[in-house]
Amino acid sequence: MLQQFLLECCADDRTWVVLNGLPRHTGQAEALSDVLRVVAVVELRCSAETVLTRIRSNAGGDRSGRTDDDLESVRRRLVVYEERTRPLTEYYASRGVPVLLLPVGPATQPDELVALLETKDPSVCG
Repeated sequence: MLQQFLLECCADDRTWVVLNGLPRHTGQAEALSDVLRVVAVVELRCSAETVLTRIRSNAGGDRSGRTDDDLESVRRRLVVYEERTRPLTEYYASRGVPVLLLPVGPATQPDELVALLETKDPSVCG
């Protein structure tokens, strides 16, 4: 699907593509390497309690009407994230891809993250 999207958008090797939530595990990362070259990874870092607080307060303004935000579902998703997705940070770092870690708090706003990202030196992890 991604490859088709890139073809339809006339993406070439100078086009930047931001992937949000893809890949989700190293198997997908390996498959993705056949489609495009990852030049940086941004990890939004926060505690499980912060995740729960942000969901409860609808911090991003996009949680209303969701049926999968009950405490048990969120806890299950956090376990899956720790087991399958968090290892991507090491996967990419071990391949020389800069990993930029951005701290997220209970009330962090998107514009704050963009400002942080703009100040990060992509040659430094953390």
